Amino acid sequence: MSHKYLNDIGIKSNDVCIFNTESIDKDKNRQKRFKKQRKEYGFDERETWSMDYTIATWLYSHFKGYKKYASKIIDLTYHKFDIPRWDKENNIISDELIEVNQKEAIDIVIKNIKFYLKYSDDLNKGDIAIKKFEYAFRIIGIIAPAMWW
Repeated sequence: MSHKYLNDIGIKSNDVCIFNTESIDKDKNRQKRFKKQRKEYGFDERETWSMDYTIATWLYSHFKGYKKYASKIIDLTYHKFDIPRWDKENNIISDELIEVNQKEAIDIVIKNIKFYLKYSDDLNKGDIAIKKFEYAFRIIGIIAPAMWW
């Protein structure tokens, strides 16, 4: 299975914690267990090892896909939202709200999750990456009811 949007940013389809991983475990017993779990639950335990990363990979891919497909069918500038502004100077979520349309909100989510995926383990940028991931989640909570087509 390919994970095009993740592959495009350097994340391999066989990374252990991404959704629907292609990673094959060399231990045949573990591989059997994973296969059984995927059949029963639709995923295996490797996706729960680092839920933050698994969630981030799923959200990044699906928001990219949503933007691609939904933009052909609906007007992503129709819905307007008041979302928190990102304070670039202090690298925090501001109390000030800004108005954005759905496309702009989606772009902000994608940008911040991408930053998280690239830098969450970076000693210099890891703390900011976590804050940006939290920011993306705040926005998702606001725009989720409009995420259909």
